[in-house]
Amino acid sequence: MRRSNAHGLDTGKRNDAQKRYAPDAAAVLSLLGELLEARSDTKRAVECYIAALKLNPFMWDSFERISSSGYSWQNDIDDELY
Repeated sequence: MRRSNAHGLDTGKRNDAQKRYAPDAAAVLSLLGELLEARSDTKRAVECYIAALKLNPFMWDSFERISSSGYSWQNDIDDELY
């Protein structure tokens, strides 16, 4: 019997093929940040990039995008990460 959550989504185990092709959360957050940045929503984009860096500190694209956005992030990232 398959289990599902309150939204009806399958919560059962994923097979190897599903694991292989499923993007990781950090990559998804980084892409969401790019979409928000394209819509000129810099603050929310930076929040997505910071969340991506929390999950994967080696997510160089997110770091570059924060840096190039002109957002003064030093104090925010210190508070967010530490």
